[in-house]
Amino acid sequence: MRETVDITPTRFDALCRTATALFGVETAVVLAGGAGVTPVPPPVGALADLVRRHPAARDGLLVVEDVAADEAAAGALAAAGLSAGFLACVVLEAADGGDGGLFCLLDAQPRGFPPQERARFADLAALAADILASEARAAEAARQAKFFRLLADHSTDTLVRGDLDGVRLYVSPAVRTLLGYEPEDLIGRRATEINHPDDAEAFGRTMAGIRAGRVEQVTTEHRQRHRDGHWVWMEAHVRLTRDGSGEPDGYVVSVRDVSHRKANEARLEHAALHDPLTGLANRTLFRDRLHLEIARCRRTAPCVMMRRPSPLSMTRSAPPAASTCSRPARMAASISLVSDSTK
Repeated sequence: MRETVDITPTRFDALCRTATALFGVETAVVLAGGAGVTPVPPPVGALADLVRRHPAARDGLLVVEDVAADEAAAGALAAAGLSAGFLACVVLEAADGGDGGLFCLLDAQPRGFPPQERARFADLAALAADILASEARAAEAARQAKFFRLLADHSTDTLVRGDLDGVRLYVSPAVRTLLGYEPEDLIGRRATEINHPDDAEAFGRTMAGIRAGRVEQVTTEHRQRHRDGHWVWMEAHVRLTRDGSGEPDGYVVSVRDVSHRKANEARLEHAALHDPLTGLANRTLFRDRLHLEIARCRRTAPCVMMRRPSPLSMTRSAPPAASTCSRPARMAASISLVSDSTK
């Protein structure tokens, strides 16, 4: 009865059944470890050495039509826990160029193996090698995915993957600390749903640039609502991503809490613009507000500035001429008077 021995991984069962039917041998066996296994199991190494060193091997394929007459082949089979009167064996190279496994045909009786059968066997061996290569790639992809998952799950920054519509596709666990939500609470939703209203316009412009592909990378500061209701200042480093054809397909963002920094900045700004003893606005703030007011006035209406009154005019009882922009004019005149009085 034809069979596939237990040493053959189940993923090669169909290939081995095809080989036994095609070549009329009792056993077809693939000696290979699990996907990505290094080094290969000892039986594979012993037979691989035989194939590589045997004088009858050609292009990585060894055919021994009568094993009893070949001491080296009989010894290698015994080391692998196999016995046969006929052996055809080819080395399956791993993705790194090493020995990934062996594909062997065995029969209890010696037999011939003409060139056309050798060519067919080489074709089947190529299929087996492709299976091994695919598994190796899948194993490496799984290893990298596990590595990047480890980084994402343990990063103190919150990592987000979103599509061009701004919908979150992935949110790392650090969001629990940042905003108090579970990642699942935010996946499938847009950041705009919890953005501060005062930041909505600037944030919208940024995301529009990302969607249009005009912005490759940008850093933004905005506020989002914590689960308990308070606002959290955050710094977001956003980067556009592209698909294999180079078209924009979404974004990734690294987000961190900068509330303490923003609070310190606010304290420093207040200290720079207010008297430390009284807490009242100082001249720096007054001048800043004045310049803003004058600029606003000039944008909205003609503005005739008042001249500084002369000492003579100040003794007269008649009031100064009115202006079309009296508030900033009076403020400017006041500043001029204060400045002159300090000279």
